Amino acid sequence: MKELRRSYAILNGLVVGGLILFLFPTVLTFLAPFLAPWDPLEMDLHHRLAPPSRVHLLGTDVLGRDVFSRLLYGGRMAIVLALFSTAITLCVGTDVGMVAGYFGGGVDGFLSLIINNQYVSGCSRSPPHLGGDWTSPPSLFTLLIALNLSSWWD
Repeated sequence: MKELRRSYAILNGLVVGGLILFLFPTVLTFLAPFLAPWDPLEMDLHHRLAPPSRVHLLGTDVLGRDVFSRLLYGGRMAIVLALFSTAITLCVGTDVGMVAGYFGGGVDGFLSLIINNQYVSGCSRSPPHLGGDWTSPPSLFTLLIALNLSSWWD
Protein backbone atom coordinates (compact mmCIF):
# COMPACT_ATOMS: atom_id res chain seq x y z
CA MET A 1 0.00 0.00 0.00
CA LYS A 2 2.86 2.36 0.82
CA GLU A 3 4.44 1.63 -2.56
CA LEU A 4 1.17 2.50 -4.28
CA ARG A 5 0.98 5.82 -2.43
CA ARG A 6 4.61 6.57 -3.25
CA SER A 7 4.13 5.81 -6.98
CA TYR A 8 0.94 7.89 -6.97
CA ALA A 9 2.82 10.82 -5.42
CA ILE A 10 5.58 10.53 -8.03
CA LEU A 11 3.04 10.32 -10.84
CA ASN A 12 1.14 13.27 -9.41
CA GLY A 13 4.37 15.27 -9.27
CA LEU A 14 5.14 14.41 -12.89
CA VAL A 15 1.67 15.50 -13.95
CA VAL A 16 2.05 18.80 -12.15
CA GLY A 17 5.50 19.29 -13.66
CA GLY A 18 4.16 18.55 -17.15
CA LEU A 19 1.28 20.98 -16.66
CA ILE A 20 3.69 23.69 -15.57
CA LEU A 21 5.93 23.05 -18.59
CA PHE A 22 2.90 23.31 -20.87
CA LEU A 23 0.96 26.12 -19.22
CA PHE A 24 3.83 28.54 -18.51
CA PRO A 25 4.86 29.11 -22.16
CA THR A 26 1.22 29.00 -23.24
CA VAL A 27 0.22 31.74 -20.81
CA LEU A 28 3.29 33.80 -21.79
CA THR A 29 2.48 33.63 -25.48
CA PHE A 30 -1.16 34.53 -25.05
CA LEU A 31 -0.17 37.49 -22.87
CA ALA A 32 2.28 38.66 -25.56
CA PRO A 33 0.46 41.96 -26.25
CA PHE A 34 0.99 42.91 -22.60
CA LEU A 35 4.44 41.37 -22.02
CA ALA A 36 6.28 42.16 -25.24
CA PRO A 37 8.44 45.24 -24.79
CA TRP A 38 8.56 46.03 -28.53
CA ASP A 39 6.36 45.64 -31.56
CA PRO A 40 7.49 42.37 -33.20
CA LEU A 41 7.28 43.87 -36.69
CA GLU A 42 8.93 47.21 -35.92
CA MET A 43 12.30 47.49 -37.65
CA ASP A 44 15.22 49.49 -36.26
CA LEU A 45 18.03 49.24 -38.79
CA HIS A 46 20.38 51.18 -36.52
CA HIS A 47 20.29 48.35 -33.96
CA ARG A 48 20.63 45.37 -36.29
CA LEU A 49 22.00 42.15 -34.75
CA ALA A 50 22.32 43.77 -31.33
CA PRO A 51 23.37 41.35 -28.59
CA PRO A 52 21.10 40.64 -25.62
CA SER A 53 20.84 43.62 -23.27
CA ARG A 54 18.42 45.28 -20.87
CA VAL A 55 16.69 46.98 -23.79
CA HIS A 56 16.45 43.85 -25.99
CA LEU A 57 16.34 40.77 -23.76
CA LEU A 58 17.27 38.31 -26.53
CA GLY A 59 18.88 40.82 -28.88
CA THR A 60 17.68 41.83 -32.33
CA ASP A 61 17.60 40.12 -35.71
CA VAL A 62 19.00 41.18 -39.09
CA LEU A 63 16.30 43.83 -39.51
CA GLY A 64 16.60 45.18 -35.97
CA ARG A 65 13.40 43.56 -34.69
CA ASP A 66 13.28 42.47 -31.06
CA VAL A 67 13.74 38.69 -30.87
CA PHE A 68 11.97 38.30 -27.50
CA SER A 69 8.84 40.05 -28.80
CA ARG A 70 8.90 37.98 -31.97
CA LEU A 71 9.26 34.81 -29.89
CA LEU A 72 6.25 35.69 -27.73
CA TYR A 73 4.04 36.58 -30.69
CA GLY A 74 5.22 33.63 -32.79
CA GLY A 75 4.52 31.20 -29.99
CA ARG A 76 0.80 31.91 -30.22
CA MET A 77 0.64 30.61 -33.78
CA ALA A 78 2.79 27.58 -32.93
CA ILE A 79 0.59 26.59 -29.99
CA VAL A 80 -2.66 27.00 -31.94
CA LEU A 81 -1.22 25.02 -34.84
CA ALA A 82 0.00 22.23 -32.53
CA LEU A 83 -3.32 21.93 -30.71
CA PHE A 84 -5.45 21.85 -33.86
CA SER A 85 -3.07 19.47 -35.65
CA THR A 86 -3.11 17.12 -32.68
CA ALA A 87 -6.91 17.20 -32.49
CA ILE A 88 -7.36 16.53 -36.22
CA THR A 89 -4.74 13.76 -36.20
CA LEU A 90 -6.39 12.17 -33.17
CA CYS A 91 -9.80 12.16 -34.87
CA VAL A 92 -8.59 10.80 -38.22
CA GLY A 93 -6.30 8.19 -36.67
CA THR A 94 -9.00 6.99 -34.30
CA ASP A 95 -11.52 6.68 -37.14
CA VAL A 96 -9.09 4.71 -39.32
CA GLY A 97 -8.25 2.46 -36.36
CA MET A 98 -11.94 1.85 -35.61
CA VAL A 99 -12.67 0.96 -39.23
CA ALA A 100 -9.69 -1.41 -39.31
CA GLY A 101 -10.72 -3.00 -36.02
CA TYR A 102 -14.40 -3.33 -36.92
CA PHE A 103 -13.97 -4.89 -40.34
CA GLY A 104 -10.69 -6.70 -39.66
CA GLY A 105 -9.22 -9.11 -42.20
CA GLY A 106 -8.57 -7.57 -45.59
CA VAL A 107 -9.61 -4.03 -44.62
CA ASP A 108 -7.30 -4.11 -41.63
CA GLY A 109 -4.47 -5.46 -43.76
CA PHE A 110 -5.04 -2.82 -46.46
CA LEU A 111 -5.13 0.08 -44.02
CA SER A 112 -2.06 -1.26 -42.22
CA LEU A 113 -0.26 -1.53 -45.54
CA ILE A 114 -1.07 2.09 -46.44
CA ILE A 115 0.04 3.40 -43.05
CA ASN A 116 3.22 1.31 -43.02
CA ASN A 117 4.07 2.51 -46.54
CA GLN A 118 3.72 6.08 -45.37
CA TYR A 119 6.15 5.40 -42.51
CA VAL A 120 8.88 4.03 -44.77
CA SER A 121 8.21 6.17 -47.83
CA GLY A 122 10.91 8.74 -48.47
CA CYS A 123 8.45 11.15 -50.09
CA SER A 124 5.85 11.07 -47.32
CA ARG A 125 6.73 14.61 -46.23
CA SER A 126 6.80 16.28 -49.63
CA PRO A 127 3.79 18.55 -50.25
CA PRO A 128 3.41 17.76 -53.99
CA HIS A 129 2.04 14.31 -53.24
CA LEU A 130 -0.96 15.95 -51.58
CA GLY A 131 -2.27 17.14 -54.94
CA GLY A 132 -3.71 20.27 -53.41
CA ASP A 133 -4.21 23.69 -54.90
CA TRP A 134 -0.92 25.42 -54.08
CA THR A 135 -2.04 28.65 -55.69
CA SER A 136 -4.27 29.47 -52.72
CA PRO A 137 -2.98 32.23 -50.45
CA PRO A 138 -1.06 31.05 -47.38
CA SER A 139 -3.16 30.89 -44.26
CA LEU A 140 -3.40 28.96 -41.02
CA PHE A 141 -6.17 26.81 -42.50
CA THR A 142 -4.07 25.88 -45.55
CA LEU A 143 -1.15 24.99 -43.29
CA LEU A 144 -3.35 22.84 -41.05
CA ILE A 145 -4.74 20.94 -44.03
CA ALA A 146 -1.30 20.37 -45.57
CA LEU A 147 0.23 19.18 -42.28
CA ASN A 148 -2.61 16.86 -41.43
CA LEU A 149 -2.97 15.32 -44.87
CA SER A 150 0.71 14.52 -44.91
CA SER A 151 1.21 13.31 -41.35
CA TRP A 152 -1.96 11.94 -39.75
CA TRP A 153 -0.44 8.45 -39.52
CA ASP A 154 2.42 9.51 -37.24
